[in-house]
Amino acid sequence: MASSSKVTARQNTSSASALEPLRFGIVGLGGYGRHVLSFLRADSTGPNPSVNLMAVCDPDVVRFRREMEELRAAGLSVYSRLEDLLADKKVQAVWLPVPINLHGRFTLAALEAGKAVMCEKPAAGTVDEVDRMITARDRTGHVVAIGFQDVYDPLVQDAKRRILAGELGQISTASVWGVWPRDSQYYSRNAWAGALRRGDEWVLDSPASNAMAHFITLLLYLLGPTQETAAVPVSIEAELYRANPIENYDTCGLRITVESGATVLVLLTHAGQRECQTDAIVTGSLGKLTFTGRESMSWSIGEQPKKTSSRTEPHADMVRAFAGRVQGNLASPIATLETARHHTVVINGASQAALVHDVPADQVQTVNRPGTATLRAIKDIESALATCAAKGKLLHESGLCTWTKPAAKLDLRGYTHFSGIPKI
Repeated sequence: MASSSKVTARQNTSSASALEPLRFGIVGLGGYGRHVLSFLRADSTGPNPSVNLMAVCDPDVVRFRREMEELRAAGLSVYSRLEDLLADKKVQAVWLPVPINLHGRFTLAALEAGKAVMCEKPAAGTVDEVDRMITARDRTGHVVAIGFQDVYDPLVQDAKRRILAGELGQISTASVWGVWPRDSQYYSRNAWAGALRRGDEWVLDSPASNAMAHFITLLLYLLGPTQETAAVPVSIEAELYRANPIENYDTCGLRITVESGATVLVLLTHAGQRECQTDAIVTGSLGKLTFTGRESMSWSIGEQPKKTSSRTEPHADMVRAFAGRVQGNLASPIATLETARHHTVVINGASQAALVHDVPADQVQTVNRPGTATLRAIKDIESALATCAAKGKLLHESGLCTWTKPAAKLDLRGYTHFSGIPKI
């Protein structure tokens, strides 16, 4: 794999002192782009801004006519073509809250135009594309960060230092389980939700690759051998299920083995009736580190009293860290393309190894939601995932659900190419 040494060498020539706000442009005003726009506008006008929002771009000038008029009136440059925004010399960096299949293509275009890039997660649909992004980053010398928010969190950074210092002892396992119900409106919100492809490009949208991807990357990052790196996955066992009428899975069980020998158990679903707090746990020979949703982090070490810390809104830390890195502060923590690559390898490996099995109709409840939306929920999936997480088992291993199938396995050592999904 290419390293970031070329980027580091170029960045070392910059001064990390007396930093000016980073001049940002946003590509994409729909979906998550609305949140990015709102945050950057607020940060730009705050008392100690880390960014200065200069420009926005979206090709849908009809849908976003009102927003574009407002932004233009506020003094921002407004573009309908990516090429025009990238040609704007005022813009130093671009944020890409765009569909997954555009992540790689737009990142490469931005790098060639001399811009730093904050790309939303996942880095791309396939490891092949992530590797092209790494090559372009190293050749151009510009910073690329991925929007895995947890990596930028000061509490997570401190937790990583404490793990590396041995406070948890030898790490043996990590796990995450969660239920985030998503209804028919969620899956109809765009052309790629729950899809395998968009056109001829892989998307592989799923709870593990998109909405709940943060938790997988958090655990891989915490298990990584250095402060900036994530753990390298060497094998995967995968169970993939579908309760909704979509192409890809909405429920999964994954067991990832990393280079150190530790295992990461992942149990996620969008096909639940009630949202459950997402618990992510790292277990070592001396104690445990627990993340409860996005709200808190707690340490339990030996006989010491449990210590819990509240976590803050992640975007401010993410933007400050990215701005610092772009402007030469090499100690500023970011989620690198290498960290994001390990997540993509997991997603690709699972999809390459395992068939997506339909959950039997008699095991799925349909719940009417406000408006015309409906929610398809697997019966008792909440308790099944909680029990599996507590016992360290995948769904089929637990014997709790009669409709499950044995996990498929794949060796991930040296994984550089997604060869597609298995044929039925």
